[in-house]
Amino acid sequence: MTRLAHLTQVADLELSAPACLAEALCGQGRFEEAEAVARGNLPRATENRAAYLRSLLVRSLNGQGRYEEALAESRQPTPPASRAGSGQSATVIAAALNGLGRRDEAEVMARQAGRSASSSSIPHIHASAKRGIC
Repeated sequence: MTRLAHLTQVADLELSAPACLAEALCGQGRFEEAEAVARGNLPRATENRAAYLRSLLVRSLNGQGRYEEALAESRQPTPPASRAGSGQSATVIAAALNGLGRRDEAEVMARQAGRSASSSSIPHIHASAKRGIC
């Protein structure tokens, strides 16, 4: 049992590198590459890592102007993240809604993201949600 737990931890650790890569690619505006990394690693991710990769996938689709697909992807089943209060998921959904011209819904989601981020201990998520950056 201990060996299995160790393998599970190693698998999650292995997924942190592509997740960080996808995050960096999004930050550089290289959304197609970020999509490929997130989409390619999502099937083997679990729990927090799956939620994070799903959020990065939605963000990368938003960056490409593929808002309908981003919104559809955000609705896919994903395990709840322990950082659910960070507002990250609501922020990328708000961006997709805004891109589709659904301003009222986007505003509601952005406010939800801001409230979640305010109670979060993750400062960069709080700052992004406050500025409305996805």
